[in-house]
Amino acid sequence: MTSLWLKIIAVTSMIVDHIGAVFFPYYMVHIFGVTFYPLRTIGRLAFPIYCFLLIEGICHTSNWKKYAVRLGVLALLSEIPFDLALFGRITLQHQNVFFTLLFGLLTVQFDLIYKKKGNYIGGLIAFLAACFVAQMMKTDYGAIGIVLIMMCYYWRKQLTLLALGILGIGFYVGMSQPFGVFAIIPIYFYNGKQGYRNKAIQLLWYLIYPIHLTLIAVIALLR
Repeated sequence: MTSLWLKIIAVTSMIVDHIGAVFFPYYMVHIFGVTFYPLRTIGRLAFPIYCFLLIEGICHTSNWKKYAVRLGVLALLSEIPFDLALFGRITLQHQNVFFTLLFGLLTVQFDLIYKKKGNYIGGLIAFLAACFVAQMMKTDYGAIGIVLIMMCYYWRKQLTLLALGILGIGFYVGMSQPFGVFAIIPIYFYNGKQGYRNKAIQLLWYLIYPIHLTLIAVIALLR
């Protein structure tokens, strides 16, 4: 399975999750006495795959600074659509996931830079700072998101540990989050190749986030 297919799975599950959050927040099923929110549960696959792909991108990029700028621009472009889609108004109470991914990227890069200098404390400080900023800014997943990104960074070749890490975070957060562990299945079949790629697909990979949020916001406003 190429990274293109991982992206398709991540994007699809994310869109399903946001549709569930906005249009069907109370849709649930009961199985063996346990309550599930099906659409939100499907959406749990998205973030672990996004984190894994972020690390893959860091490992293969020739210019991490440009990568960081792209994530930063996308985070800014997406914030108003994110607010309007999920909260119905512009608000500072929650920031979109691309801020979390940006802080995760910076954490990994500072960790790499400090380790090359033999300074392991610097990487730890960068990690703690990123967790603090993500939590204070109330980015999607917050400090937990930074932790998961670092798990993908350290364990991307040790999938058993990564699965246990995702599961542990899931039980800590609660709700349907433990189902995020199933993201390890497509990750397991990842072959390290990018698959079919052109500039249009690469651009769509970034823009699908603000575009689908804008559409959801418009539909929610009109209904």
